[in-house]
Amino acid sequence: MTAETHDICIVGAGPAGSIAAERLARAGARVLLLDSQRFPRYKCCAAGVLWHDVEDFPEIKPVIETYNHAMAFHSPSLKHEFSIRSDDHYLLGQTYRAQLDDHLARLAEKAGAEFRQGQLVTGVELLGDRRGAVLAVKDKASGNTYDVTSRLVIGADGVKSIVRKSHPDFAPWSKADLLIASELDVPMGEQRVLDIYGKDRTTHIFMYFDNLPGYAWIFTKKTSVSIGMGTMLEFEGKAYGGRALADKFKAFVVYLEQKGLLPARVADTSKTSYALIPSVSLKDSVTHGRNSLLAGDAAGAFVSALSGEGIYYSMLSGKYAARVASDALATGDFSPQALAEYPRLWRARLEKELNYQYFAKRYMLEVKRRCEKAVRWGQHDETIRNVMSVFFTGIWKIDRKFMTRLYGHYVRLKVKDLLGMLGERERKKDYA
Repeated sequence: MTAETHDICIVGAGPAGSIAAERLARAGARVLLLDSQRFPRYKCCAAGVLWHDVEDFPEIKPVIETYNHAMAFHSPSLKHEFSIRSDDHYLLGQTYRAQLDDHLARLAEKAGAEFRQGQLVTGVELLGDRRGAVLAVKDKASGNTYDVTSRLVIGADGVKSIVRKSHPDFAPWSKADLLIASELDVPMGEQRVLDIYGKDRTTHIFMYFDNLPGYAWIFTKKTSVSIGMGTMLEFEGKAYGGRALADKFKAFVVYLEQKGLLPARVADTSKTSYALIPSVSLKDSVTHGRNSLLAGDAAGAFVSALSGEGIYYSMLSGKYAARVASDALATGDFSPQALAEYPRLWRARLEKELNYQYFAKRYMLEVKRRCEKAVRWGQHDETIRNVMSVFFTGIWKIDRKFMTRLYGHYVRLKVKDLLGMLGERERKKDYA
């Protein structure tokens, strides 16, 4: 068994890990980026990126193949729908995770990071006196094992993070912390995509489809569409993963075919993939420990509870992790007090935004009647339609002032609804 030493070791070459590696390498650190898979590799992800993803991280522009300028929202009963459209700003950009992740990893390599593929980290052990950590690594191709020592480990290895599992400062997930999603990419050809979804390449969101808390989607790419569903792994004592989600997804495909939103017999549901997504309350999030930082899905904090979007927040976490790691290297201070700058940075930028989205998920997305009402109101009210676009573009700053204005408008809509000005109201007994 051989041993080697690096300044920083990053486990996981997704958006968080690669952004961190690229930033650190540019700052002059000796960075080792490890991933258990060989790139490019498939990852279960719809890979729609928000407007602010591309604007804040322009390095991903080369792999954005097309842009969506319209989005349609459908109510749980499928009786109501409304659309939002944007000429000035696209709503979503479309890519594939295989392309995005490979592109970002190569940028990290170009900046000077050492990128090793097919390297499985099997354990992390802390050294005494805050000297760093030792990673046990297995080369999957040869079966050879070796140790890597570094002053700091950044765990960016997803929901099943070995860094998180091995480190005594991080707690394991509970079922209540996890979402589950299905995803299927359906090749269709560019002209057929345009024929069905128009030149705006309209994406579709189906809220609480078939009594599934969460939402289903159609993301229109250049020559294919990504269809999928996302829900809670466990909700109000009932499990929604496994067979339950698979059956709902098949029913969703049948519905899309019946409505002409998907050509018949082009979707092979046997190729559907599934993934767990962490979504924890920020007050419970722990993202730094002794000689370690967690980024991306490994941290659990960097996911929109409302939309499930995590690429943007993962890249931001990688950027902040790199800043703190670089400072620690410069000062030689890897104490918990120094590494606590990491949560201070990301909380200053993200806490309000992610907390409001978490609140919106709990208040609306988990309640079928409120999902129905939101879409019905959106049919009649332009402000609601504009608000819905906020969560997909990030153009507006979501802060206390914005939420106060939103609440005031909500009260006005409640009055209009009582007066029958927003269509026929839902009967509570139908949503018991």
